[in-house]
Amino acid sequence: AKTTEKHLKEVKMIFHYLRGTINMGVWYTKNSGFKLTGLSDADYAGCKDTFNSTSGGA
Repeated sequence: AKTTEKHLKEVKMIFHYLRGTINMGVWYTKNSGFKLTGLSDADYAGCKDTFNSTSGGA
């Protein structure tokens, strides 16, 4: 696919989002027995044209 100004704008939006979440995080030791499970109901980096997921998940 050809890179367009729209793609560049979307990449800039992603980096803007990441900059705003730089201090968020979860810390745990590998021996803690803690099982990390992540879920999300939003596809922030998905296709902005169709709003479909680009990760291939259901």
